[in-house]
Amino acid sequence: MGVDLKLLIVEGSGDNTYAHTMMEFGQYYNLFDRLNEHAVAGIYGSLSTYLAEIPDGEWEGESGYGDVTVTPYGQPLTYLSAAEFVWLASGFELQTRGRAAVAYLKELPADTWICLYYH
Repeated sequence: MGVDLKLLIVEGSGDNTYAHTMMEFGQYYNLFDRLNEHAVAGIYGSLSTYLAEIPDGEWEGESGYGDVTVTPYGQPLTYLSAAEFVWLASGFELQTRGRAAVAYLKELPADTWICLYYH
């Protein structure tokens, strides 16, 4: 078992920042190192997404909609622009899922923030 990366496409602004679009990227440890060298933390206090852990009740411990501030590993959320992610991923041999994610990111406005959600 290894660390996987899910890309969360950030939308909204201020207190209404969310990420409804999510893409599995896969496991590329050499690329992860490169991404992490350039990623920025603390852009948003929290991000509303479907990856929040439900704290109690019938669905306790399951994922549901809510605010996320850290990865499941307890690390703060980090971000790159779509253009920077595409640039950093260029030259890496990616599998189908990774190539599809990069193709999607190329179509976004270059300054769109992408949250790197390691899980």
